[in-house]
Amino acid sequence: MSTEKVIKLNYPVKVGDTTVDSITLTRPKVKHLKAMDGVDGDVSKAETLISAISGQPIAVITNLDGEDFTRISEELNGFFGGLLPTGGI
Repeated sequence: MSTEKVIKLNYPVKVGDTTVDSITLTRPKVKHLKAMDGVDGDVSKAETLISAISGQPIAVITNLDGEDFTRISEELNGFFGGLLPTGGI
């Protein structure tokens, strides 16, 4: 079982002077899931979890293209054995 997934972005994100062209997801732990506590909305919860397990600032995740965000969400779902609804938390 893989502990890490690297997703190459089709649409790199530029925040400040930094351009991000891939997102590396690590297997979520309970501490990462807890980061979603108190966050309203499915997309906001997914943003928060992706930021927590990738180590990328929320500003990078917020500025992802919708297509890349969907692909990352689907990859994230794979860590849970496909138990989460496709495309989100």
